[in-house]
Amino acid sequence: MTRRDTVFDALTTAVAVLLVLVSVLGPPVNAAYAPAGLAAECATLVLLPLRRRAPLTVAWLVAVVAVVMTVTEFAVPGTVVRGGTTPWIPLATTPFAAYGAWAHGGERRHAWAPVAVLAIIAARPWAPSGPMVTQALLLTAVPGLAGLYVATRQRLVEQALADQRSRLAADLHDTVTHRITLIVLRAGVLGMSARDADTRAAAEDMRASGCQALEELRELVHVVRADTAVPSRSRAPAPELGPLVAESAAAGLRAELDEDGDPATVSPMLRRTAHRIVQESLTNVRKHAPGAEAHVRVRYRREAVHVTISNTAPARVGDPALAGTGSGTGLHNLRQRVELAGGTLDAGPAGDGGFRVAATLPVS
Repeated sequence: MTRRDTVFDALTTAVAVLLVLVSVLGPPVNAAYAPAGLAAECATLVLLPLRRRAPLTVAWLVAVVAVVMTVTEFAVPGTVVRGGTTPWIPLATTPFAAYGAWAHGGERRHAWAPVAVLAIIAARPWAPSGPMVTQALLLTAVPGLAGLYVATRQRLVEQALADQRSRLAADLHDTVTHRITLIVLRAGVLGMSARDADTRAAAEDMRASGCQALEELRELVHVVRADTAVPSRSRAPAPELGPLVAESAAAGLRAELDEDGDPATVSPMLRRTAHRIVQESLTNVRKHAPGAEAHVRVRYRREAVHVTISNTAPARVGDPALAGTGSGTGLHNLRQRVELAGGTLDAGPAGDGGFRVAATLPVS
């Protein structure tokens, strides 16, 4: 929930409470509701904070209170209201309940019933009059239509964003796939025509890496397009963190890997995301913290994968030319990738002069 929503909810509650206080603190001769009616009003006020999380439930509960008020007033006139034109519904909460049922309810068609009950009781069709019908429309239909407009507008905006994201994903897939496919094919030709074993091995590694990149791209496109048919099993093998850390150690970075849990229980896509986080973090350590020690900690849990990469302060001055390479958006891109997987990523300086990257990737 955004800050604007929080402010709006606070104002909603304040207005509803103010409407009740007007009846309670005003002169008894002008009080619209009798004690039983005021009790019903106050009872429904506690429902307002729930109107976003359970809008239909709140609407139905307010409708039930209105039915009880109506039955009571029929049985013992004057028990609920004092004035003849006062609606037999919880006046302070009905507009907000009608609005929430349409604006926040998952199934909009289910909002018709409770709002219709409130509208009928407020209009009193058994004793119709122009003021009563107008009052009923203002208390139920107008807020309900406003909620329907807000919900429809939000749905159209989300659909437009989803369509735009789908088009971008398709363009990305077509363009990058074409280039990587050419690399894979040429690597295959090179491997077949090369005479020495080292060249053939390098070409095969290039071909395998290209195939893996194509598979990862396919999965990422599914995520970007919010596709529900994401393959549960990938043909490309999930990369291991051990060789990645070993490569950094061979390049002169003192790195240590600490894994806890079974990586096989995690989807290949999450393992690739964790691999990418560790890869980018170790690259940054080599570029910006020469002589530092890095510690990679990964925890595979049932609910999430926790990845933490921390390094000590640099032991010597770095190479400006090396530090200036790259686009400078590595961490930003990582954060976007983690958020696409539904996770969070925090990165920033550590207290000992080093740097720390921590990510949480939900398994679900």
